[in-house]
Amino acid sequence: MLSLVEGFPIRDDDLPGEFQFTAEINRQHEAILAYLSLAQSFYTLQQCEFYFRRYPFAHLPVSKEDHIRNMCEMYFNRFYEFKERLKRCLNAVDATIEGTINTGPVLKSFAKDFDQELRARNSIHHHERFDDGAIHGIGLALIMGYSDKVGPGWRDVANRGYRRSSAEWAARVKRRSKMVETYLEAVAGAMLDMCSYLQPEAAKASVTPSVTRSAKSPAARAAKPVKKPKRS
Repeated sequence: MLSLVEGFPIRDDDLPGEFQFTAEINRQHEAILAYLSLAQSFYTLQQCEFYFRRYPFAHLPVSKEDHIRNMCEMYFNRFYEFKERLKRCLNAVDATIEGTINTGPVLKSFAKDFDQELRARNSIHHHERFDDGAIHGIGLALIMGYSDKVGPGWRDVANRGYRRSSAEWAARVKRRSKMVETYLEAVAGAMLDMCSYLQPEAAKASVTPSVTRSAKSPAARAAKPVKKPKRS
């Protein structure tokens, strides 16, 4: 079959085939993309702080009660998302190194550290919407705010409750995201420590750069490679 390339007829079988990386490079590429996806999940968790601090829905059919509840549900989901991407990243890195990464202890440690958030996310996903006393109080105050006689006073109560609750949640996001960051940094350190393809070409033949990792970091402890038995 003939094709035209720059006006000249050539046969399709004369064209070069589709370029493909080797299986090894494909695994390395997957590991790097998995880490970038993990980092992106962490950054979106951090951004929740600023979503809690802003209410951009004045004169729109989104109440302050709805806004803060929606934000809480998004916040909880970020932890599940990070956990799943953490698992994917560690497995992808494990496929590119000579040793073995102990993924299980890392995931168990993460689930223990963020048990409350993961349980809330599970309840939202499988049972009902998130609610707590403060959010429920904001909703009741907004309902009372429709009263012609006492409405203005109750609307003030709702606004004060919303400001107080949103500030508390923003502070919580900031505090908890710092804990999540320790996992991200541990994974980054482990990858630089164990993945030779991430080292500068000039350093491969000399000294592997050392990576400072906290001995107390659960991801750092579990990421220590274990040599695989040689095949006979």
